[in-house]
Amino acid sequence: MTQTPSLTRVLRAGFALHFKMLSRSPFDLWVVIASPIIFATLAYFLFTAGHGGANLVVAALASGVMGIWSSTTAQGAGALQSQRRLGVLEILIASPTPFWAVVLPITVAISGIGIYSFVTGLVYVRVLFGVHIAIHDWIPFLAAVPATIGSIGTLGFLFTSALVRYRTAFMIGNVFEWPVWMICGLLIPVAVLPAWLQPFSWLFAPTWGMRALRAATLGSGSPWLDLALEGLFRYSLVGQDQDGLFTHRLLQQSIRDGMTEGNDRQHVLAEVVEALAAAFPYKPHDLETWPVSARLAPHVVAVQGHAEAMIRTKAYSRLCSAAGLFIWTSFRILARRAG
Repeated sequence: MTQTPSLTRVLRAGFALHFKMLSRSPFDLWVVIASPIIFATLAYFLFTAGHGGANLVVAALASGVMGIWSSTTAQGAGALQSQRRLGVLEILIASPTPFWAVVLPITVAISGIGIYSFVTGLVYVRVLFGVHIAIHDWIPFLAAVPATIGSIGTLGFLFTSALVRYRTAFMIGNVFEWPVWMICGLLIPVAVLPAWLQPFSWLFAPTWGMRALRAATLGSGSPWLDLALEGLFRYSLVGQDQDGLFTHRLLQQSIRDGMTEGNDRQHVLAEVVEALAAAFPYKPHDLETWPVSARLAPHVVAVQGHAEAMIRTKAYSRLCSAAGLFIWTSFRILARRAG
């Protein structure tokens, strides 16, 4: 009596076998290698115009995710048809191993060769465009890559299961390629999509994978922060314009009413002053600091309206001095232009 192999061994061996087979397929290699080159070039000329190295690195990573998704939608949707064409589908079904444990390594391996997309995209922008590859947090980045590949692979498994009855599953899978690129924020930010469409992006693995990769690369952002902001956007408690985020007055008043006079208000004001003092970049002879200073100056004025003697700290004095100098200088420039 033969012993049925463990599921872990089946999944591991199946993934290794199909990964080797796909790595020797000219068609599959062409998809995962050519895709990031094409998409990274488009991103370079359309969005960066030769500027912003960090943004181009993110675009290279996005092109890698796009390459993985392209391979998954096409090959993953038609995975069972490929096994039928090879003449092994009946044998796989008749094997004592659960059929899902046979199919899942195939779809994950199809996404797994997407590691070539990541490498190709990063090497391409480094060699051709001279972009310095700087990853802010390597540990989260290295954790996000296999998580993204695995999640897209399991999504390909769902495609295989849903489209198994169709002989044209390969072509049906291609239909989902471009829409998911747009919805998941690989080409454009999710925030610019219509409000009714944004929740659909949460259903697709590339959305979360790209957010994790972007946050690890740039060292900012968090999926949990994104979820919190999306909830605030939904109830119009937070808005967004060309200058960034702003808080609704109703929410501001609610927060103020919830504070007790004394320690709570003092603590919040002190934290706000420290944050503004650390972020206010104004230097009179450095014009690059002027736009950010112009955006932060109204916040400094607002803090002054609520500040009391209890926060007359060094940070508060430094902040008021820098903001006052910026506002005075800006007024003089406007007065000269008007005169």
